[in-house]
Amino acid sequence: MLDSIRKRFWNSSGDFDPQTYFTVPLFDLRETSPQFAGILAPEPERGAEKVGITEQFLENAAAFHERYADSERAVRGAPHFRYMDDKWLFSRSYMRETARQAGFREVVFVSASAKDRQFTDETERLLRLHSGLAASALPDWAWSIVNLLDDTLGDELKDELLLAAVSVFRR
Repeated sequence: MLDSIRKRFWNSSGDFDPQTYFTVPLFDLRETSPQFAGILAPEPERGAEKVGITEQFLENAAAFHERYADSERAVRGAPHFRYMDDKWLFSRSYMRETARQAGFREVVFVSASAKDRQFTDETERLLRLHSGLAASALPDWAWSIVNLLDDTLGDELKDELLLAAVSVFRR
């Protein structure tokens, strides 16, 4: 099964191939504007308004990546982590170890979504909370990718995966 997944999503050079998610050709948005270089879109979307891809997103994407790329190590010295409520940046094992060191006997993680809708629910949440958009703002081709994740990941992985959760610390 793993070989069939590799053949579907990776090209012969071993590189991830996003084209495998689409039934239409993709084009690089750099053709419409240089600051969109590296962002791929389906050919039928050429010329359509790019909802969610803003100057602010492009300006801040690299800084966001740099800031959070290695969050578990960065937290030890970065003051901004003291005030953030972004526990999702950390692994369960890191949260458990930190809780133990602080005197807690247990940490329980409770998903904010049903396991079969984690990607759908999180995408809807992000659209609503960060952009004020309804789910209908996302084009069908994008929902097909979200649905692919919800529909094809195995139950064991879905049990471990927490895209949005509550962390309960018990003394």
